[in-house]
Amino acid sequence: MRDLSPGSLKRIVGKAKALSEDLKDHHKAHRLISEVIEKVVIHQDVLEMRIRLPELAQLLGTETGSEDSTHNITSPCKLARRG
Repeated sequence: MRDLSPGSLKRIVGKAKALSEDLKDHHKAHRLISEVIEKVVIHQDVLEMRIRLPELAQLLGTETGSEDSTHNITSPCKLARRG
């Protein structure tokens, strides 16, 4: 991971806050999410979300700092039948 100056971090956090406000608007949220999320996979016991790093970095006005083009986020889950 590369070192960022306090000014750079402040700018990135400011852009992230602005993006979080955009997520409150359905049309903006749909556009942002479809740009950043490559794929969501629901397994039996895990939810996996693949994030496009270059697109996220561009939205935040920074570089990825990584050679990887995606980042996987996983979270344990339990599927339950409803209704």
